Amino acid sequence: MKNFFIKMIALLASFMLLFSLSGCNTTDSDKTTEDSSGTTNDVIADSPIEITEDTFDENDSYHAPDSAAHITLNETAITADATVSVSGTKATITNAGSYLVSGTLLNGQLVVNAAKTSTVILYLSGASITCPDHPAIYIKSADKVILSLVPDTQNYLIDGSSYTLAAGAEEPDAALFSDCDLTINGTGALTIDANYNDGIKCKDDLKIIEGTLNVDAVDDGITGRDAFYVKGGVLTVLAGGDGLKATNTDTGKGFLAILGGEIRLTAAADGVQAESSILITEGTLSILAGGGSAVAKETGKGLKAPLDISVSGGSIALNCADDAIHSDNSVNIGGGSFEISTADDGIHADSYLAVSDGSIHISKCYEGIESQVIHIAGGEITLVSSDDGINAAGGTASSPAGRPGQGVYSQSVSNCSLNITGGKIFINSSGDGVDANGSITMSGGLLAVDGPLANDNGSLDYDGTFVMTGGILAAGGSAGMVQLPSGASTLYSISVYFSSSLAANTPVSLYDSAGNLVLCFVSSKNMAQLTLSSPDIQKGSYQICKGGAVSGESFGGIYSEAQGGTLVYSVQVTSRTTTAGTPGGGGPGGPGRP
Repeated sequence: MKNFFIKMIALLASFMLLFSLSGCNTTDSDKTTEDSSGTTNDVIADSPIEITEDTFDENDSYHAPDSAAHITLNETAITADATVSVSGTKATITNAGSYLVSGTLLNGQLVVNAAKTSTVILYLSGASITCPDHPAIYIKSADKVILSLVPDTQNYLIDGSSYTLAAGAEEPDAALFSDCDLTINGTGALTIDANYNDGIKCKDDLKIIEGTLNVDAVDDGITGRDAFYVKGGVLTVLAGGDGLKATNTDTGKGFLAILGGEIRLTAAADGVQAESSILITEGTLSILAGGGSAVAKETGKGLKAPLDISVSGGSIALNCADDAIHSDNSVNIGGGSFEISTADDGIHADSYLAVSDGSIHISKCYEGIESQVIHIAGGEITLVSSDDGINAAGGTASSPAGRPGQGVYSQSVSNCSLNITGGKIFINSSGDGVDANGSITMSGGLLAVDGPLANDNGSLDYDGTFVMTGGILAAGGSAGMVQLPSGASTLYSISVYFSSSLAANTPVSLYDSAGNLVLCFVSSKNMAQLTLSSPDIQKGSYQICKGGAVSGESFGGIYSEAQGGTLVYSVQVTSRTTTAGTPGGGGPGGPGRP
């Protein structure tokens, strides 16, 4: 926490230290500003998923098959040691122990039906099993089965498009089906062609420790029930339903944890879906869900869980038809890197959303970050939205005509809020840049808004107050619905109205009376109004210039160095909010809408 605090203070201080070049017609000078963000990275809540030293036991690790019984598949026959029951092309394991499976079975099945106290280790060593009307491997009974993929081997499981089940039965319904705990380890490869339903289905705890898994399933790719852990390996899943899934709805169960590995999912429905919580700490995750962001529909979320989604590390790429990240309760991001493209929300939580670290880049979305309560304390966020960039909203979601999958939330919940205490945020929005159905507070960090062109939206929009006590703000856009930081703010702000919209990519620089650069902002769009706030703005005289040259470090259109330009306004700051120019626009709500 201390290191993050120091890092954030240094970051913002470096921006202010470099804001020290010539004014419209003045010489260079240096200035250092202290940031009062008070940023910490401990706002992220603990995940409900607890990973301890007891989560994985000795059997979860791969051990070479020194004394295993042998099961040899001979296309239309099976030979096996005496401990295995063989009937035609069906081999049944009834005892605990280790079994080495090799060869090809064209029309048969491997069954584990051991005592519920038994541990069975299945070593797949160049095994290929095709079963047209049942799971290729059916784990019917045991305490735990370890499926070990022998290094440097290729293994295959294939089922048919229709199963012969007992009357009224719906299961087993996967090419690899387990009624007990299942662990997959070893560095070999397993390819599953699931033509009936799921690829892998475990009715208890599922652990993938390592290995190369390739799953092509007509419905869900890989499903666990009570708990689903991915610790390593390479998983490639093509699913007609969900990619990875945990299904138990009981309290404390139905969670999914990604702790490492490389995962590539293409899912017609959701990419990763859990009935309680999702935790991601490491690994690489790439998801194409619902056809991707070119399609807008009410299915195809990237990460979906009703209770909580927590991410503290890893590299995550999400291309989704629906929300990229969605929780009915909370989302907590404390690390990791995100590349997101979606037809709906980038990150959505019904109740609470916190970002304390990490890198979040949303290249396409309807709304970028949405929750009833949003707390941003660190990290780096850049987003491009066709509607609101950040939306603190609650209530009931509906999908307007013509926008399937894009939830619009009512304003029935009044206790919505956005709290920014640190981090760097850049928003490029066609709708409101920052929208709160309640209030906004900002005590640190950097917020840059490249806001809307139309007058029926604003770069800042709130229903309560916007109290600014720290941080740096540059918010530009249309002039029809301008709102400024509230009078209760301790920082000073300047609102600049241009007599005619500035052309895109025109620098706007604010200099103090000594010619020191306070802030420089460059919008990628035409801009009619700009709001600037910084700890460096105090009572006194300032010059606002347009044009000139920019250089040095930059983020979200805020540059650390600027030179030259043409004087637009000279202003005298005497109150917390100072206006330069004449408010224009006049879209719905008008300038200064409460």
